Amino acid sequence: MGRFVGLACLLAVFSAYAIRSANVHFTSSPVIVDGVLNESAWASADSLTAFAAPWGDSAHLRPSCVKLLWDANNFYFSAHISDSNIVQDISSGTGIDGDDMLEIHIAPDIHNSQVYVPPADWDTSNAQYFFIVEFNLYPLFRSHFRASRTNGKNNWYVSWDIASVQASVVTHVSENYYIVEMAIPFSALDTHKVETGYSLPVDWQPAIPPVLGSQWKFNVTRSDIYPGGGCFSTWNFNGNYPPGYDSTAHFHDHNNFGLLIFTDATAVEAMPGRLPAELAVSPSPMHPGATVMVLLPAVSKGACLGLFDLKGQCVMDLTNTLSTSTQRISFCADNLASGVYCLKFIQPEGAIIKKIVMMK
Repeated sequence: MGRFVGLACLLAVFSAYAIRSANVHFTSSPVIVDGVLNESAWASADSLTAFAAPWGDSAHLRPSCVKLLWDANNFYFSAHISDSNIVQDISSGTGIDGDDMLEIHIAPDIHNSQVYVPPADWDTSNAQYFFIVEFNLYPLFRSHFRASRTNGKNNWYVSWDIASVQASVVTHVSENYYIVEMAIPFSALDTHKVETGYSLPVDWQPAIPPVLGSQWKFNVTRSDIYPGGGCFSTWNFNGNYPPGYDSTAHFHDHNNFGLLIFTDATAVEAMPGRLPAELAVSPSPMHPGATVMVLLPAVSKGACLGLFDLKGQCVMDLTNTLSTSTQRISFCADNLASGVYCLKFIQPEGAIIKKIVMMK
């Protein structure tokens, strides 16, 4: 392990109330919505992790990992959710609000967007008009087209027809996690239905369907209900939580949305039949009982490969798995604790580092 002394993990560090962003990679391969996530595009897609619990009870915050893709017709969503109360969740029968729930927020029109900077006014762009789909483990679904006031509280909402949305929720009770996979047709986002008397979006120009470089405002929030309480978390939080407002208002607050950027295919898909310029890991996130496969660039003599924790300690030296004649290696992650790790591939030509998550 001495080979790795002095090499620090290269992790993205976000300031307290910074707007987070994520790439949504284009996929040229079919995505089957079955909750299995075995397509190569999912393996190399960006991971949205490190959810925050700004409304308290962070002691019960459990790992969440969201991934996103797109093609000519659909916006794809997947989530790997750690949950030790799955049996209770799927048997309680209390309805969508009384069980664990994920909520996806999509604001496809931000062409007039203004970044919120306290104590200035809240964002007053069309990002305050957004789509929400809520679902739990049954699964039960609920969907809205919503308008927020400039301070983030709900102004009005109406039904959003999601009959064309494909979804799959697969529970892994013994391993304490569940998988969500969803395909949202762009045609379902292209129109909105509002009732007489509601204020319509001004100069509505949604980026639908998106093209390379298009941007949406976006967030994922999670309700994790457990006996005696619940933990409510969010992927992005920009600090909008003024006193006097109940937390449910800020669960849907467009001022707290992050940013999605629609980009080209991942390295693995962009170069069919060729070696990637980065590390592709599957499954990602890792989970107990799975054999973790890693696709590497060409291996040079003297290359090193290791898995590191957030303290920079090497927890698994994989150098002996490398060979100049193969670019695929595998390892078992059963003994790893839940958390974020860095997979480091170091060669004389340089180093490639891939952040991956272990969920139990």
